[in-house]
Amino acid sequence: MITWNPASSNIGELPESDLIVAHSFTAAAAEIEALAGTISRHCKERCFIMLAYRNSLCPAESLLTAVDPDLIRLYDTQDVKSAFSAHGVQEVAFKSNNLSSLLLLRKTSLPIEADKQVVIRVNKESFAWVDTLRDTCIKYASRPQGHNIWLLAEDVGTSGVVGLTACLLKETGGSHIRHVYIACFLSLLLMF
Repeated sequence: MITWNPASSNIGELPESDLIVAHSFTAAAAEIEALAGTISRHCKERCFIMLAYRNSLCPAESLLTAVDPDLIRLYDTQDVKSAFSAHGVQEVAFKSNNLSSLLLLRKTSLPIEADKQVVIRVNKESFAWVDTLRDTCIKYASRPQGHNIWLLAEDVGTSGVVGLTACLLKETGGSHIRHVYIACFLSLLLMF
């Protein structure tokens, strides 16, 4: 993890990233476009960007910012989204309370096409999916980037899909492997 302050250092010194987290940034609202451009140029393809920013003040903060207007910067969510969208960054998720917002974005220059994806359900009770996975990996090894094999694990806690994916990424055709782990503990709670 590397900390970068856009006001005091050059982004050219930093390596390209898979994840950039920006919080408490102090760019003026008019500078968001430039910040979005700088961050998006620094991202690898399919990099994630997480932004945490303020969009409103509580009464005490309103009093403090009356004395020092630059103390807390506020940003309009639509302005932030459109600034990043203009640089090829797409919204993945958005969460907000009335004071602050959390925005997850992803840089993608090529759209992900559903017909180039295959989903294999991983189940710890039956291993019939292993042969399907082996055959699919062989088939996808020669395919271009964007054709992916998605392992979907819905078992609670013990499916091993995270470790399996880490191993498969090192194998032939492994660059096409992705996984989704849905940890739903509701069934355990009901049994308790």
